[in-house]
Amino acid sequence: MQDGPAVRYGRRALMLGAAAVGVGITAGLIASAAPAEAANDDPILLGESNTATSTTEINTTSGDGLQANTTGDSGSHGVLGTATFGTGVAGISTYGTGVHGETLGSGGYGVYGQDASRGGATGVVGRSTEGDGVFGISTYGNGVAAVGPSGVWAVGLGCRAEKR
Repeated sequence: MQDGPAVRYGRRALMLGAAAVGVGITAGLIASAAPAEAANDDPILLGESNTATSTTEINTTSGDGLQANTTGDSGSHGVLGTATFGTGVAGISTYGTGVHGETLGSGGYGVYGQDASRGGATGVVGRSTEGDGVFGISTYGNGVAAVGPSGVWAVGLGCRAEKR
């Protein structure tokens, strides 16, 4: 090392040097930051898209397993399920109700089904092995109502009627 006269730096030069070091450290931290996404075995990140290669499961011994709320407009969903070929949302219960829908607003629907295909399909289907496929109860309105070109279409495999 060469001995020479000591170099003195002014306040401005020291401040600029410190600022340059700060910018370098910040750039290094940004460049090495992990991306904002979760992978398998990572926690679910709120406000981000989370992708996994297997089922994500939430279990609880009391209360709701998962609760989702929104205060968005009428096009918002508390829970939205989509599927290309399978079922968008499925509910399975051993002893209770598989899927429950309820509305507290006038003119709403507890459960709503719509066919938006071009070829025609069914909006809502009810099927049962031994009970009623579709059953309706209403205190003041119709238990089951139908509107369409033929109103109600039914095929019976037997005859069952009750007097009112």
